[in-house]
Amino acid sequence: MQLADHYDYAAWSCERLDDLTYGETNEERLNQTSVRLTVLEADIRDGVQVLDETADQLRYGLMELGGFMRDQTVTAAERSHMFIQERANFVL
Repeated sequence: MQLADHYDYAAWSCERLDDLTYGETNEERLNQTSVRLTVLEADIRDGVQVLDETADQLRYGLMELGGFMRDQTVTAAERSHMFIQERANFVL
């Protein structure tokens, strides 16, 4: 089993070595790396934007459903209204 794993790893390493191009200059490698990083940065920015939008939607939903309080202190009338609203939301 260990020998088979070793041979698989050796084959994988050989494939990686075969894929390397030795004729490239440092400038070409630097340009390729720069392009890859630019694409990665764009993907990360898109992911963060989606995450921000999702958090905003969740926060808005919680506020509308009454599960997220905007105030630190709640009066008795506000508490009664909140329970009525939450009960109606629960029934829905």
